[in-house]
Amino acid sequence: MNKFAMDSPIMKMYYGGGVAFVGMKEIPKPKKLTVTKTDSSIATLDCDSSSVLTRAEVTAITSIQKAVVGSCVTELGERAFYNNSSITEIDLPSTITNIGNQSITNCANVTSIIVRSQFPPTMKSNYFAGMSKYTIYVPSESVDAYKADKYWIDYASKIQTIQS
Repeated sequence: MNKFAMDSPIMKMYYGGGVAFVGMKEIPKPKKLTVTKTDSSIATLDCDSSSVLTRAEVTAITSIQKAVVGSCVTELGERAFYNNSSITEIDLPSTITNIGNQSITNCANVTSIIVRSQFPPTMKSNYFAGMSKYTIYVPSESVDAYKADKYWIDYASKIQTIQS
């Protein structure tokens, strides 16, 4: 990763991970994504600050079956898991507030999507296209809210309580 930093009394500039900003206020450092593989098929994706999980970060991880997204992630970026044929389970944290366009699309082998957020995240378009054999698990106290939510109503028949 290319990295450039410049400090002065009136300006700070950071460049890293495709993010650049110049201004007269404190600038947060770019996030650092940490991938921990518990075995060859399970990976936990976490980071050091609240952020969006992008497609580039997900595609860098190959041959995992289960992705556990860390609590620092608040949004799945556009096409984050798009066309991932090896993944069977995606576990999203309670902090997730938005699922980007096609972020879980054409993942033909996904059977389980766990969304731990008490409130249904907003979604863009083509949420779960190209998939048929999946169940969406949400917190028990939120099942009705998900089934009635405008973004989730089309998937009401697939929504169930998270199993312990």
